[in-house]
Amino acid sequence: MTDAPDAPREPAGSGGAQSTEMPELPGACVTLSTGLRMHVAEAGNPDAPTVLLLHGFPQHWWEWRKIIPGLAEHYRVVAPDLRGAG
Repeated sequence: MTDAPDAPREPAGSGGAQSTEMPELPGACVTLSTGLRMHVAEAGNPDAPTVLLLHGFPQHWWEWRKIIPGLAEHYRVVAPDLRGAG
């Protein structure tokens, strides 16, 4: 059985109860000094103290989607997709 290419997908372990829409967050692919390109989602005031959110396996930045808005009210939030994820 295969999914249609445009079919919405449920996040792993969601049980179908959560929305699959990605939240609106600024994010970009950045290139590090080592040449590695990676995706980083950011939110909040760039001048505020920074909170770095690191996901576990097998997740990516989207795992923090419910936590980011609250933290972004007071902090700059940075949530990178670690190598091999996202």
